[in-house]
Amino acid sequence: MIVFNVGQVATEKAKTTNAADAVAMSGGLVQARGMNLMAYTNRAIIADEMTIATLASLDSWVKYNAQLATTLSYIPYVDYIAQPIADVMTQISDGIAQVLPSVIQGIQLVITALELQNDALKGAIPVAVKEASEQVAAQNNVDMNNAAYFSDLSFAKNLADNLTFFDYHSKNGSNGDDRQVANDIMMNSRDLWNAKRGAGTAIDALNFGAAFSIISPQIDKTSGSARLRDFDHWEVQDSLDLFVDICVPVLGCAGVPVAPLGWGRANVNSDGSQGNDWAGLFNSWCDYFPFAPACALAYENYDTFSTWNGVPDMWDVNKNNRKKDIKYFVSVKSKNGNPPLTSQQLGFGTIDVNGPQGSPRVTDNLAPSQAIGSDGKPELQAISAARVFFKRPTRDKAHDPTSADLWRADGVEEYGSLYNPYWQARLHTPNCRLTDPASDDCLARGILYSGNIALEGAIDLVSP
Repeated sequence: MIVFNVGQVATEKAKTTNAADAVAMSGGLVQARGMNLMAYTNRAIIADEMTIATLASLDSWVKYNAQLATTLSYIPYVDYIAQPIADVMTQISDGIAQVLPSVIQGIQLVITALELQNDALKGAIPVAVKEASEQVAAQNNVDMNNAAYFSDLSFAKNLADNLTFFDYHSKNGSNGDDRQVANDIMMNSRDLWNAKRGAGTAIDALNFGAAFSIISPQIDKTSGSARLRDFDHWEVQDSLDLFVDICVPVLGCAGVPVAPLGWGRANVNSDGSQGNDWAGLFNSWCDYFPFAPACALAYENYDTFSTWNGVPDMWDVNKNNRKKDIKYFVSVKSKNGNPPLTSQQLGFGTIDVNGPQGSPRVTDNLAPSQAIGSDGKPELQAISAARVFFKRPTRDKAHDPTSADLWRADGVEEYGSLYNPYWQARLHTPNCRLTDPASDDCLARGILYSGNIALEGAIDLVSP
């Protein structure tokens, strides 16, 4: 009977421990997946913002090409080709100018909806974690250990972690406009089309061929990019100028502007402003020559689209938590009224019997349930924890080919954010070390212990 009882209790304890691990892991996975979903939402927001920048660049570039073709149409014989191109480009530019406000407004509505989605996710993740844990506990035939207030306090801790782990970078932040993070991400997300539009292969070839003379004409793309002037203004500009490079031995070469060739500009904002003059004094907006004639002309030939709300509000990991993780602790117990089937629980009499045959007085000494309103039958408890952390795959000695697409090209370790979806969950051993009594592990064990003690005291007070 002793062997039978030990086997029954050990089997039930193993089931309870495995169930606790399953509950903790499921909660951790929901937490990690919720954070990854927020990261994907942020990436979708940035992708939509880049779409707006690309459309504005298209408007500027078409206007620039229309003006370039018009300039070339004044050249005899070239006008037979240039003038039709100018007419077509002008028509396209007019069409874009009519359609783009509505398109940008539609994209802005999508961005606003995604912002609201992340706001909702931020508060929904802890609730989803709790519900997933309860469902997995039920499927594993155990109860969440609310008898010791552990599970409720664990949910409260997870809710508090979600409140303090993230920051909200918004236009109306507590410290003023706090959208610098999103602003930097948008600027760094520009492709070559938005960040640096060149003159093109044909013009580059002409410049190369003319570069071998002492006085050589050069055609330079003096601007061609989309840039955020501040958090609420996209400014896009394209300009092309004819220069003459005059080279003097020893002294070197200098470019002298001769004539503007093509220019175009677009502004995207909410106030209808015309933006900054990229050719102004000490202004570096024009990439090469701040006083190039086409830069100034582009500033006078522009479209403005005032249906954009500016750099979006975004959730991100608090800068002090980028190297930290979130720990989720749970405790489960065997179901009330369903104790391990020891000989005592099966109804064998636990009385002494005299004689050589031995005595069936074998008690299991299992702790009775402390839950108020329970029948006091024995229960087994188990604690488990999960760790939610950020880890982007990096090159390792084995050069695992399955993660090659996820490696950073620079090999630098990446820290936690809500922009890249590399949040993961693993089981965590809740070891409390005396050297760190304020750790999450010690607090979790303290919650369970103090909860039991407090509950036992409450039961004593209400007991007859």
